[in-house]
Amino acid sequence: MAKPPRPSRAPEAPRAPAAATPAPTTDRRRVGQLAVALAIVTVAVYAQVGGFGFVSYDDPEYVTANATVQQGLSTQTLGWAFAAPHHGNYNPLTWASHLTDVSLFGLQPGGHHLHNLLLHLANSLLLLWILWRATGHAWAAAFVAAAFALHPQHVESVAWVSDRKDLVAAFFGLLSLAAWGRYARTGHRAAWGAAFAAFLASLLAKPMLVTLPAVLLLLDAWPLQRWQPSGPGKGVPLRTLLVEKIPFLVAVLPFVWVSSRAQAEIGALVTDEELALPWRVGNAIVSYAVYAGKTLWPSGLAVHYPHPGPALPLPHVVLALGLLLALTVGAWLVRRERAVPVGWLLYAGLLVPVAGVVQLGQFARADRFTYLPIVGLFVALAWGTPALARRFGLSPAWPRWVGGAVLVGWTAVTLTLVPTWATSETLFARAVAVTPPNAVAHYNLGVALADRGDTAGAEAQYRAALQVRGDDARSHNNLANLLVKRGGMAEAVDHYLAALKTDPSDVEVMQNLAYVLEKLDRKDDAIRWLDQALSRLPGDPATLRRLGVLLLQVNRTATAEARFRSGVELHPEDAGLRDGLATALARQGKWSEAVAQWRAALTLLPQPPAGLLHNLAIAEAQVKRLAPSALPAAASPVTRPPGATPSPNAAPAPNP
Repeated sequence: MAKPPRPSRAPEAPRAPAAATPAPTTDRRRVGQLAVALAIVTVAVYAQVGGFGFVSYDDPEYVTANATVQQGLSTQTLGWAFAAPHHGNYNPLTWASHLTDVSLFGLQPGGHHLHNLLLHLANSLLLLWILWRATGHAWAAAFVAAAFALHPQHVESVAWVSDRKDLVAAFFGLLSLAAWGRYARTGHRAAWGAAFAAFLASLLAKPMLVTLPAVLLLLDAWPLQRWQPSGPGKGVPLRTLLVEKIPFLVAVLPFVWVSSRAQAEIGALVTDEELALPWRVGNAIVSYAVYAGKTLWPSGLAVHYPHPGPALPLPHVVLALGLLLALTVGAWLVRRERAVPVGWLLYAGLLVPVAGVVQLGQFARADRFTYLPIVGLFVALAWGTPALARRFGLSPAWPRWVGGAVLVGWTAVTLTLVPTWATSETLFARAVAVTPPNAVAHYNLGVALADRGDTAGAEAQYRAALQVRGDDARSHNNLANLLVKRGGMAEAVDHYLAALKTDPSDVEVMQNLAYVLEKLDRKDDAIRWLDQALSRLPGDPATLRRLGVLLLQVNRTATAEARFRSGVELHPEDAGLRDGLATALARQGKWSEAVAQWRAALTLLPQPPAGLLHNLAIAEAQVKRLAPSALPAAASPVTRPPGATPSPNAAPAPNP
């Protein structure tokens, strides 16, 4: 572990650089009472999440469809978590938390949700403790902590199991700040080491706090008051403050490198060709203003905000930039109240990694990104409002009444927002209702409706998604699947082809298209698409079985034999492939080989179907040179399709 600079190397620095004495000081009992009250209210607001289910948005990747996570916590699964990035992120501590949940609660979603609530509560109480210890202002610290605990923009992080990473990263990040505060007061190297270790843990949960070295420097100015440039000989020299943060800065670099590579490997990084840099910068500017605006007036919150791309109006960018400049100038003008400019800079700095200049995915912004950054705005409000009251000669009680009213309003909005996360349907129904035309929300709502059997509603949502974004491959595929179920084969083909135009590598769509083409008696076209599917997914047994059967149906028997034979070599345990190979061999008069393959298939099936046994009997009779007329003509293996299970003759229906 890296060590902090030794005081002997900076003789001008005090041995134990301490924060200025906070005033007024509040006793621990009052802070304890505030903490208890905060815990009770937070649990009361969020307790309902214990009855929520998982949602279709990322929860399958993180929990419900992740085979490794479903094994629970063990040496092997923990090694998997730390060994490499998964799903475009290197966050092993987050995976460890999900593994622990599965060990404790299985796939019962209530325990997973309550774990999120517990982490959020711990973060809120940590924030209260950190600010009180650093400033001594219990009521201001309590306002910030309560705003953090109850603000509507944090519902996403608390009520969404897959956003565990933000909660865990914040927990360790706040522990790092708490340890840094102790180091600032005492100068103990152990406290510096604890701050550094907690920072590393935060990065291992999610590399969100890569700007923490700059945050620590800001906190040195306020509230720790280690850096006081306005007076000669006061505080700790700037050089010392910078040097002691170098290990933190160096620790960030490998996490940035690993995360960038992981995102690039799964195609999550948006390129200049997909979204030009000026549009990404413009959206980032607007996002800063929107986040700040929704902090004060949290309306229209949803799980997904579509990226406007080139449709972003230039006047919106100019207006947002003007607002941000005005707020920055305003914070500078009241710099005597250091909490205001520091709070504003905390907000601006903590948002940098997720501002959207480096774009991940096709969304404009996300409420979860504000989990820690808006603490800076809360700090500016908590300390700036009393300063404003003093300036205008207002009663000292006025800021408390205003702060209380604001908290009540935010809590009321949160209470109405939390239930929208109960199911995928309620979640995306809200997104459809409160956001602009939103293809992602329409698509996911369609999936949720289809899951509960509302195919008409699902079809309407897929069509709505395609009206917003005509190249949405997933909506084309799922709409085609619904059309197949109600007999709309011709239109389904058009939608499958449209999906493949957008994503030519989607094997599932190719398989679905081949199924429909076969039903339309376009077997040659179906064979062509199955060949393409195999080129993308070589050796896939289901595709090999289906392709072999179609080749037999169009009398391309030798080619069918070659396909089945390659499949048997790759998957010798697949009875269907052996059945198909035996059929192809029998049609060419290769009776001995056919018998061998059917017998091998029998050993793989606990209950062999009658058709396979009958075909085997015919083949054995042919080997013994019995007269074919002695057997039923309908059972001739030259014309009868394979009978093994799973049969290569069984074409799977398209999967939604």
